[in-house]
Amino acid sequence: LPLELYVDIFKAINTFPIKFENNSNKKEWREYAQNLLTSSRIIYITINEVFYATKIIQLVKGEVTKQVKEEVTKQLQGFKEELQGFKEELKTYFDAQFFIRYSLIGMPVGMHWEAFTCCSRSCSTRDDFSGVCQLGHGFPFVQRSEKDYPLSIKYCPSNRGPEFNNFETIYASNKFKRLYGSAFYFEVKVKINEGQVHHSFNIGYSNDHISVSLEVKKQEEDSSVIELFVDKCHVMRVEFDDMPINNADIFGSFICFPSIISDNQLPYVYFTKNGVKITGGVLLSSKFEDSFKPFVSLNNISIIYTNFGQDLVNWPFSFLSFKQNIVFYEDEDFKYVTGLETNSD
Repeated sequence: LPLELYVDIFKAINTFPIKFENNSNKKEWREYAQNLLTSSRIIYITINEVFYATKIIQLVKGEVTKQVKEEVTKQLQGFKEELQGFKEELKTYFDAQFFIRYSLIGMPVGMHWEAFTCCSRSCSTRDDFSGVCQLGHGFPFVQRSEKDYPLSIKYCPSNRGPEFNNFETIYASNKFKRLYGSAFYFEVKVKINEGQVHHSFNIGYSNDHISVSLEVKKQEEDSSVIELFVDKCHVMRVEFDDMPINNADIFGSFICFPSIISDNQLPYVYFTKNGVKITGGVLLSSKFEDSFKPFVSLNNISIIYTNFGQDLVNWPFSFLSFKQNIVFYEDEDFKYVTGLETNSD
């Protein structure tokens, strides 16, 4: 309270008469009583104001505390979600490492792409090859050195025009036989040859009876299909509305041979792009029990590198979600085409 108010209250109380001897001091009593009542009123008003001010402070403090609590709760929830995402990433990583170590059979050391001959003159196999076919064919040129792993394939366009750029298939150097409970996977990173109108790319596996691949085309309109060739002529296709192909895209092909105790005994294939599974599972017939080869087919598209899984320490796969549920295509998902030849070796 103000100092002046304390002085007035002290005077009023200190000078208040103890007793009234006569009527002469009644006037004085009334003055003292009036001063005391006035001082009491001032005290009451002041205390009331202090009470309301304290209440307001408490309300403000409560609101601030509520806001702080809400903010802390929000931050904790965000931290929980971030931690959960981190746990899921760790689980995916360790599941993938376990699968790669104990189920995924890596390609043998020295695995490479087979050399492709551009024409009857075999000019692409000569040491002085300049990158241009003497007969003017456009074709994929396979890197011959096995020391510069991962391997690359450069598409050499025709010097006679785009109509002479051939869509050619390159096979891996080794075949593989079916092993129950095993799986294979490889990836390639692509580069689109600039200045060309038509671009096509296939990735998959084949043997003498069956070929299964993902085909992606970049032309006037992008298009992509999964193609399953059976006995070299019967084709089943699953078409996709929009799956563009861009520079530095990484495409992968996975094939699994289930264990003998699995409910599904048929091998299956699916495809990935930039570390994400982009297709369902394609079930293969028992004819795929024989040996098979990985392959790519190229037209105006080069392979920057190939990862056969031979050095996963320095060249890890971009795709790690091997342990996930697979939704398989049904018969009604396929369109049937006849009269086409297969990519088989």
